[in-house]
Amino acid sequence: MDGSWIVWTGRTEQRRRVAYSADEIDYFGLVTGNREVYLVPVTLVEGQTSLCLRRYQQYRLVP
Repeated sequence: MDGSWIVWTGRTEQRRRVAYSADEIDYFGLVTGNREVYLVPVTLVEGQTSLCLRRYQQYRLVP
């Protein structure tokens, strides 16, 4: 199913999942198991540790 991937975007610190901030990174470069590539600005998802890529189809890079 196109765009139905759920990806983890956080990191683990002391056994807790922590979200990245815009002070740390600018974009998430994501590749799905179907080899679809996304470039999602962290400012849209700041504070989240996972994403459902269905909501971010406009950030999918088309070859």
